[in-house]
Amino acid sequence: MVKNGELIGRYRVESIIGSGGMSRVYKVKDMRVGTYLAMKEILLKDATFLNAGYAEAFVLKNVNHPALPRIVDILRTENSYCVVMDLIDGLNLEEYVKKYGGFSESEAIKIGNTILDCLIFLHSKKILYRDLKPSNIMLTNNNEIKLIDFGISFSFEKSENNMASKNFAPPEQLIGKDAGVAGDIYSFGATLKYILKKEPSPGMVLFINRCLKTNPNERYKSADTALKALKKIKNVNEKEVKRLKRIVGKNLFFLLMFFVSITGIFLCTKVKSKRLDYEALVKGACDSPDSNERKENLLKLIEKEPCSEWYLRLLDEYKNDYVFDDFESKEIEKLLERDEKKLKENDLKTICESIGRIYLFYYKDMNDENDNYIQKDLNDENENYIRATYWFDKASVDERDRDVYARIGHFLSEIQMMILEGKDAGMYAKYYSDLSEILNDVSQKEGVVRIEVYSLFADSILAYGADFYREGISIDEMNNKLEVIEKILNEENGGRKFEKEKEGILKRIKEAKGELDYVEKYFEREY
Repeated sequence: MVKNGELIGRYRVESIIGSGGMSRVYKVKDMRVGTYLAMKEILLKDATFLNAGYAEAFVLKNVNHPALPRIVDILRTENSYCVVMDLIDGLNLEEYVKKYGGFSESEAIKIGNTILDCLIFLHSKKILYRDLKPSNIMLTNNNEIKLIDFGISFSFEKSENNMASKNFAPPEQLIGKDAGVAGDIYSFGATLKYILKKEPSPGMVLFINRCLKTNPNERYKSADTALKALKKIKNVNEKEVKRLKRIVGKNLFFLLMFFVSITGIFLCTKVKSKRLDYEALVKGACDSPDSNERKENLLKLIEKEPCSEWYLRLLDEYKNDYVFDDFESKEIEKLLERDEKKLKENDLKTICESIGRIYLFYYKDMNDENDNYIQKDLNDENENYIRATYWFDKASVDERDRDVYARIGHFLSEIQMMILEGKDAGMYAKYYSDLSEILNDVSQKEGVVRIEVYSLFADSILAYGADFYREGISIDEMNNKLEVIEKILNEENGGRKFEKEKEGILKRIKEAKGELDYVEKYFEREY
């Protein structure tokens, strides 16, 4: 068994995440880049587990879908081999159901849409999932759905496998027969039934029952067919409502007379309906597991109520994938052109300064025929800085601050390539100096700006703490700044968004302090 602190290649084992019959999974840190990843260790002594593990590595290496983890590396050790992949933080759906009781039908349908879309993709690549169940589906901290644990996934040509989980596996798979696409459909239906909080609607009952047919030929023929049926559930339920309306039709006259006598109810209902519509948009913008749906709801909220909260949430969505592209930049510019005169002065400045930073740190231009993202070189025409300067001017950001932001943006855009080329020496001390400068000046900024700077500082310690130390930054110096941030955050209160982000930063500060303790024990300084 791998021990905490052990180095495997360039990955340091931090802790064990979980274990099962096929493998053990660890949280690891890439010591070259500073990011945290998951590493699945598969023991070589068992041929069955070995084949299953190789299947997972093969599947993940050859597919790319938003709902699937990205494989980063495959390593061999003396007694095992290890698959390094994205670390997915959150709860699996089994944990979520046990903790919160499950999902509403509308939420379950959204989750189901994502899962089926992923199955459509896999099946198009001739790959069967074969072990779809709630514990293999993650709801991430960013409200995204991810399918994990491809340990028994096989291509259509490799059908010899019956290792699936009993409660969610199709009957034919449990007795050793080939499950095929229909098997994944059955497991999907069983999973959907499990995650529902309340009794399903008539339309949902029809859908689940068909997925769970004992005869595979009676199930939906494909994930695509199932997805189309799932999207029609609302229409099925509306038909049931119409049937109920016909039943009460005989009493319509009396009902009409009653409502005419109290016409004020109509106006109250209309106001209540508008309030409920607004609350639904807020819930969709804040809590939906689907990023595109969150954006759609935010755009509607911005149209109804232009304010910094909705704009800043939209900017957060833009940078979730670490890319701010041409489409997004044009979209935000068009929105502000429409709303500039409606926004309060301070709100407008906060939004403009945030746009400036997102241009510096995340902007990438789509400038090749294959729509590949190619980032402009910050030394070549300095396009990111030029674009950011426009927004800093609108926000009245002083020249010294914008220069510091530009240097930070330059470091973040260049550092990974410099690491790969072995040219990163000497960059870290200057970066730390820039971080410290902007940190010292942030106390008078808007809360959202402070939160972003505090977050950047904590993340930088986690990623580059050892490099700062090697280039002469003392452990005490870094710890002191972390403690100052911690004290400020603990004394400050704000809205729901602020409190949620504060909680995340405080957690990362704790991790950063632990990282510095490790660095002090095991790393040598170069200066």
